[in-house]
Amino acid sequence: KRQSADQARSIQAVPMPEQVASRGLDFFINAELAYQRSRSYAQSLHGDGALLSLRETLCHALDFVHNLPLQMMNDTLKRYPFVDPAPLDAHVVEIIDAVGDWLIWLTQPDWLVDIANRIGELGPSHRERIASRAQGAARHEQVDGQMEVQFGNVSTDLDLEQMGRFTYPIPLKLRDLQAMVRPFMEAGSVHHVAGLDAMTSELVRALLRLFLIVRAWDDCLVSRIGRVAEGEVSNNATARTDALLDLCAMCDLDVFQAAHRLNRIDRGIFKITEMDIENICHKLPLFLDQRMLHGSATAAMDHALCGASASFSSGAGADRVAQDLIRHTTERHHTLDDRAGLAGTSTVVAIRSEGLRWWRKQGFSFAAPTGILTGALLTTVADSGLRPEARVSEMLPRVMDTLFGAQITCRSFMNRLLPGLGGYVNRAGEEVPFGEGLPVHTQPARCLETLTAFVEKWHDLVHAAEEEVAARAHRDRKKAEDPDDEVELYDDFMTRIMATGHSCQDVIELLEGAKPLPKHVLQGLPRNAARYRIDENMLRRWEILTDKYQDDLDRLENNSRDLGPYVHIRLDVELEEIAKQIGPISEVAWSIVNPDVARVAARRVTLVDPLADAHDIGLDSLASANFSDASDSLALKLVDWPSELSPQSAGSSFVRFFAQEGCRASRAGMRNLPPLPWTFGADQRNTVVMDIDRRHGVAPFHCIFARSRAQSHRAVVMALGDPMSDSYVVCPKYQPLQVRNGDRLICHQWTFQIRTEVGEDHRDRMSILTDEGEVWEVPFEGCHLGAGSRSRKTDFQPFFPSAKFVLTHRLNNMAAVHLVFQYHPSMNRWAVIDHSPEPLGSLLALRPGVSYPLSEGLRLKIGPLILEVARE
Repeated sequence: KRQSADQARSIQAVPMPEQVASRGLDFFINAELAYQRSRSYAQSLHGDGALLSLRETLCHALDFVHNLPLQMMNDTLKRYPFVDPAPLDAHVVEIIDAVGDWLIWLTQPDWLVDIANRIGELGPSHRERIASRAQGAARHEQVDGQMEVQFGNVSTDLDLEQMGRFTYPIPLKLRDLQAMVRPFMEAGSVHHVAGLDAMTSELVRALLRLFLIVRAWDDCLVSRIGRVAEGEVSNNATARTDALLDLCAMCDLDVFQAAHRLNRIDRGIFKITEMDIENICHKLPLFLDQRMLHGSATAAMDHALCGASASFSSGAGADRVAQDLIRHTTERHHTLDDRAGLAGTSTVVAIRSEGLRWWRKQGFSFAAPTGILTGALLTTVADSGLRPEARVSEMLPRVMDTLFGAQITCRSFMNRLLPGLGGYVNRAGEEVPFGEGLPVHTQPARCLETLTAFVEKWHDLVHAAEEEVAARAHRDRKKAEDPDDEVELYDDFMTRIMATGHSCQDVIELLEGAKPLPKHVLQGLPRNAARYRIDENMLRRWEILTDKYQDDLDRLENNSRDLGPYVHIRLDVELEEIAKQIGPISEVAWSIVNPDVARVAARRVTLVDPLADAHDIGLDSLASANFSDASDSLALKLVDWPSELSPQSAGSSFVRFFAQEGCRASRAGMRNLPPLPWTFGADQRNTVVMDIDRRHGVAPFHCIFARSRAQSHRAVVMALGDPMSDSYVVCPKYQPLQVRNGDRLICHQWTFQIRTEVGEDHRDRMSILTDEGEVWEVPFEGCHLGAGSRSRKTDFQPFFPSAKFVLTHRLNNMAAVHLVFQYHPSMNRWAVIDHSPEPLGSLLALRPGVSYPLSEGLRLKIGPLILEVARE
């Protein structure tokens, strides 16, 4: 009990995530800048799914190096005036920059295109030149009258490996780093720094782990590049297509991204036809599913090296698991039902296959609600005749929610949860290795023991984290209710500062060197202090504080503005009716203004009590928008449904209930509705069950509504992903909707993806991508998109810029001015304005794993139904 209490107190002493992120290196200044450059670039790629696994793994490894060993060494060495940070700082900067540059190179939009064009030079027209360059490095064989190049070291001579090879010698640099700090480790030296050897050891191991991650991905990418080259040189279309499929799956490309990149390949150099691209897009989901089964390039490290004490296993069992996973990661994949392909493999591979089959059997697709997944695990164990302890049944949902958030993706389940289950000795005295703890169907008893050990490991840390989150929410709520309380907090802070006995003048003199530093400051670590070691407890605390396991992308930031509330406008009616809906509009206005917002702006609002003024106007929802919890304020109402699901027919209780006047999905309108998150779907385990037949496009677990992590008063929606169902945001007519990197707009037969990149002037440049490989750079003055080369402004239509992205085919139901893109320089954001006359002419696709903010009046297309966001 004392150990649990100490553990709970220790996590409360560690800064929470935003404080960890704001804490930086003030001694190794250049290393801090290099780290921020790499993290900023990775942050700019949020929303783009290409190489997502690589980016997440590298960012986590960089955060580990920065937040733990490097931060500790920074805080220790800065207390010794005889330590010069420049040499060590420069070495760390070189390593971080080398990894960052390699990541920037691989994530360039045309990296795959450049690879294919380079490999295309190996085609028949260039074979004679290639053969002459490959003399002495490859063997030539005569096969059916054709010259075939057997790839040995040829890929190096042809610079194919340079398309993905990481060449920076990190291990040699680590040896130099150890030599730099060795003079400060001499016990009898006057320059001895206590504990530096332990900090250096942890730093070297963290950097070595970063290098192993890079090398694992490097080897996988280079091997697949070689296979594509072999298929091209041998003129084997099937081998070339399979190799491209494997490369696209390894790079986490979905169908749209693969089609966009493959259509940009120069077909005069690389042999690829439209039929080949169509076949690749058709088979890609299967290859992605196979990649999910066998894991990413670092699957061996995730399982064999998941000992969690940040150290590396070296036993024979770990080596066996690593080699087996490496073989299954690099070789040709097997399907889930290919038992012969998995025969003779390690227990880890078999358990991964069993876990993924269990995931599919539960009806989960790309992601699953965390609470429902936890309940499914406990139900599966209970169905086998075993009864979990009450402590496990109570704490497992809380632990999973703290670690993974409202949803858990299939990638997190396979690559983060499964590798971490195990690592204990069961009741029979047998060791259960990491990654072998969840044989859901074959060994339910082991599964129950694993879940019990998992809860025991995280229980105290999760309990302390929940208390900290509750305390922070209370402080934020108190600050919102009483802004004057900040003055009291400042006075309390200054009182505690002055209680140290030092004045501001003392601090100035210490900084200027006019007063010497006290002796106890220069002593460094106490002689009896424990050696610095990143143990399992410290690692788990850090994983909670940095939200390592939460991979849902929250598109909201702390300063993000709500562009709503929106008003619904029909443009497929008479002009007189349109004029009534939008009212008067200026000739230079890009969009219309919601009448409620205009009414508020027209009234004189004092600064004495703006909430009372808003109540007087009659806009209670606007008055309490920033002071209410999303669970209490969010409401969803059904506004449209297909004729076959009409309330008169007995087809759907969901439609029949919510079609009634005043019936909403909200805590005020539905009895016993729990706080967010809410799940919608056809499965009976959902919070709100949509009893609609699957043929109408409703998935078992369709979408989830949750509270935003950045702004607790705003709700977000996340699609849980299903190949047979889709979810969309209906773009509001003549009103701006913010778009971000990776967003996809569906306009009838067209699909457009938004790409934003940070320019040299710190403004986000935007490009529009199509599945045909086109890239259209949007000027900062804005542009519009539509059919034909000419556009004419109609009555009651807002202003649109003259620049146009012209569409010349697939023009069915496409308007001359279909979409307008506007740049807001003050907020550095882009917005799309829908001008299409059709009610569903422009849709923003909800991609799985991405949370989209909700605004009042915004409409969602959930399967065949249209829901509108309201506020209670």
